[in-house]
Parts: sequence; C-alpha cells; structure tokens
Amino acid sequence: MYEDLSYNDLIKIIEEYQHRIAMIKDDVRAIYRSIDSSEDLCHHIQTFYGGHTAYDCLHNIDIACDLSSDECLEWSLYTNQ
Repeated sequence: MYEDLSYNDLIKIIEEYQHRIAMIKDDVRAIYRSIDSSEDLCHHIQTFYGGHTAYDCLHNIDIACDLSSDECLEWSLYTNQ
C-alpha cells in the first residue's frame, strides 16, 4: 500500500499519525486528570478543558481514530504537556 508513495508523502502520513496520537493522548489525559480530582468527572473536564465533557473526549478519540476523517488534523492540544 505504501510502496508507491514518495518519501515526502510517507513523512506527511507519519506526521498525520503522530498528530492523531497526540490528540488521543490529550483527551485521555483530560479524562485521567478528572478521575484523579475530587470533583465530578464532567464538571472537572468542562471547567478545565474548554467546556468539553467526558463524552466529548471519548467522541474526539473516536474521530481521531477514524483514518477516513481529516477533522482531527485541525485540532490543537487543550491540556498542558
């Protein structure tokens, strides 16, 4: 499948996959941080992560895993590294 792609095309694909993984890690990090807090899960995520809920985080992970969608490629991180 990747045999006919140029070096630059392969680099672009790798960068895209790295971005998708970073977005997934960001949502998982938000969920874990809220679990570790003493506050309600949904309230904590909404308060500290731009109004996102736990459901939003799970939905975002689903979108980032969908390689037929480019939606997550426009996203940026919302948690601190």
